[in-house]
Amino acid sequence: ILTRDRMLLKNGAVMRGYWVRSTDPVEQAREIISRFDLHRQVKLFRRCPTCNGEIVPVSKEEVYERIPPKTALWLDEYFMCISCRKLYWRGTHYPRIKKKIDAILAGSD
Repeated sequence: ILTRDRMLLKNGAVMRGYWVRSTDPVEQAREIISRFDLHRQVKLFRRCPTCNGEIVPVSKEEVYERIPPKTALWLDEYFMCISCRKLYWRGTHYPRIKKKIDAILAGSD
């Protein structure tokens, strides 16, 4: 269990846990990655944020009916969760999110 609640960790039912020291979410991510040496295990955009299913590449033709019309005009690369079938693509938000994650990883050395 990863928690900020010290009392939860003192609970006899909790066998293993870690008290996250930082209150800032970015610092918490850095702390956890560093503490558990997860640098090499971080694989960006491989799991669905909705259901944690694996995200795999799919052809544009395979999912064309589900792509917003304007998006279909300028993107050819799509990804889908194999569990919940949610569709993903590298939209305008992608560079911003990737930059933020890269900064978290760089600061967790």
